[in-house]
Amino acid sequence: MKRKKYILLIIPVMLIVVAVLFFFTLRRENLTVTEIDDSNNSIIGIEDIDIAYNGFDPAEKFNEDTITKSIEEIYLKEHPFDKINTADEEVAEEEEDEPEENAEVEEEISEEEEPFFPGACPTQTLGCVPCAIGEPYCRYEQGQESGYLGWACQNNNPSNIRYDSGGYRAGIITSMGGPAPCGDKGGFLVFSTYQDGRNGAKAYISGISAGLHSSYHFCGDGNCSLRDFFSKYAPAGDQNDPTSYSNYIADCLGVSVDETPLRWIVENKLDDMVDAIQHKEGYFTKDGML
Repeated sequence: MKRKKYILLIIPVMLIVVAVLFFFTLRRENLTVTEIDDSNNSIIGIEDIDIAYNGFDPAEKFNEDTITKSIEEIYLKEHPFDKINTADEEVAEEEEDEPEENAEVEEEISEEEEPFFPGACPTQTLGCVPCAIGEPYCRYEQGQESGYLGWACQNNNPSNIRYDSGGYRAGIITSMGGPAPCGDKGGFLVFSTYQDGRNGAKAYISGISAGLHSSYHFCGDGNCSLRDFFSKYAPAGDQNDPTSYSNYIADCLGVSVDETPLRWIVENKLDDMVDAIQHKEGYFTKDGML
């Protein structure tokens, strides 16, 4: 009887022990699936992932893609902002690509831009001095066997204002009330008549003094000296000597190369300034260099 009594007592204890062990085993497996390693944002315990497959087909539970997807879903439930940040990064990458596409479009537009020059360019240069290729100061168009001394006379452009494909300089001239150029030759603007070219030079210099030319930002309101002005108008990189050029113009006008502001010259000696620039640029005519 005593032996049966001990057996009856041992059986319930063993059942309790088994139940406790089973409970802790299940708890360990659940913790393995959901534990997050913050050091590299990965989930630990892939070998026990079957517990997370609520309703999945058991035949698919060892599919690598499915496991990865499930792990991501579990992680994002605990870290919802990571999904938002990932989306932001994708948008940022797309935005970074856009400027390159836009840059290509701008280049294509720039190449296709054609300036609009109303009127007719001169068909004769009776007052200019003919010259043969190889003579000093002889300027000629490509494919021609002869030309004229300097570009200024044959282009009716006494101040040799440079041509640009976007019509930027022409826009400054017309915005100041000057005549529109009618074309280009030799890298310079062409005007229909000498008087148009002269008026164009006056308008261009006035526009620079008024702050319309971005390259002459230091001349805003005409507050720059002749030395400053000609460092950009006749740069050394374009076969000029800016110091000699500005000193020559200042001597012709009887003003200080460093102290007299461009604004004052535009208001009081603009015609004299154009005369001096015209001579310095080499406006050669049959009557002499004007």
